[in-house]
Amino acid sequence: MNFEDLVDGINPRVRKTAYFVFGFALFALGAVKVAYGELDVTAPTWVDVAVAVALFVGGPFGVVAGANTPKRVRVSDDDIGDEYLESGTHAAG
Repeated sequence: MNFEDLVDGINPRVRKTAYFVFGFALFALGAVKVAYGELDVTAPTWVDVAVAVALFVGGPFGVVAGANTPKRVRVSDDDIGDEYLESGTHAAG
């Protein structure tokens, strides 16, 4: 079993939720770090450690998300019919 098989086995909704939660957590952590910087106060050690860990984990998380982004929109003829183009846009007329 390779890594791609492992990731494909995870429910897409679960992956989407994980990406959203992780992104929001990074946003909040970044805001805390910036707030300490603007107040000219030394950030607690836990903030520095959390930022370092988040940056370390964030790279692979982003690579997985990027690797699972379709190169083009997949359209099933059964679902929408022939009037839709491969790109997912509706044909005029």
